[in-house]
Formats: sequence, structure tokens, C-alpha cells
Amino acid sequence: MNWFLLNSGKCDAASNMALDEALLEAMTRLQKPVLRFYGWTEPAATFGYFQKFSDVEQATPLRPLIRRPTGGGIVPHDADWTYSFAQGGGKLPAHP
Repeated sequence: MNWFLLNSGKCDAASNMALDEALLEAMTRLQKPVLRFYGWTEPAATFGYFQKFSDVEQATPLRPLIRRPTGGGIVPHDADWTYSFAQGGGKLPAHP
């Protein structure tokens, strides 16, 4: 099986999550898994797709707060190097 490998470098938090979401939405057209590596240009916190913003806002002092297109809890970011993996197709679930 062939994969796409993407090293997108360092971006701000909103751009990083927007690119992850775009890759998820493109899976049916790409027809190949994508492994992406990236970094952060600013401290930030990302939080899971189904978490409530008001709960996250109270749980961490980190800003900006950016919702991930995937599930899970609060993840602090700063000088970390991150990866995402997208495979398969389908639509993202509607936000509650």
C-alpha cells in the first residue's frame, strides 16, 4: 500500500487543525493514507471534537484553544513535534 507523507513544518494552531480537517475530508478523493508531521509556532491547546468549549476554557489557562477534528481530551502544545494519520473515508460526525 502506498501512503502520502507530508511534512508541513511549523504553523499556528488554527492552521494545523484546519489542515488536519482538510486531510480527513479529502480521504475519499486521495484514496491513500496520509501521515503528516508538523510543529507549532505558538503555545496552544487543542481539544477534542465533542468537548464543550466552556469546559475546556475553564480547565486550562493555555490560549489559543483550538478544536481538533478528532476526539480526545485537552492536549497542550508548544515546542512539540506532532503527527497525524488519516485513512479511510466518510463524513465527519455532526457537532453536538
